[in-house]
Amino acid sequence: MQPKELPIGYWIKKADELLTKGIDNIQLKFGIDRTSWQILNLIKENDTIRKAELAKLMQPFADENILANILFSLEQENLLNKQSQTLALTAKGVTLHKACFEEQKIFRQKSIQNISEGEYQTTILTLKKLVENLQA
Repeated sequence: MQPKELPIGYWIKKADELLTKGIDNIQLKFGIDRTSWQILNLIKENDTIRKAELAKLMQPFADENILANILFSLEQENLLNKQSQTLALTAKGVTLHKACFEEQKIFRQKSIQNISEGEYQTTILTLKKLVENLQA
């Protein structure tokens, strides 16, 4: 008798656990955590971002208090420049982002080795539909 296949929830949780652990280990080398990285990356991707827009994008990961604390910490570490309601990375922030991102790219490549582009896209579409179904 063949063992029963584990359900999708198991694989989602296990993949998230391993991705989180790997990314966390990289970020710890640079003195940041996952949420701080997400903030730095969103700002870098947009060059600048309004605080309200960042709060909206970060809502699933950090409430307003957590976000305010992280922004304060990033500013104190001279990684973030806050002008009124607009956020931008400092030169130090850009350098940190680049170094961390380079290591993350290597990790990401490892995570998708032996997975074709079609398989990857099918997985994304399947998870998107699963989320949409559960939100309905």
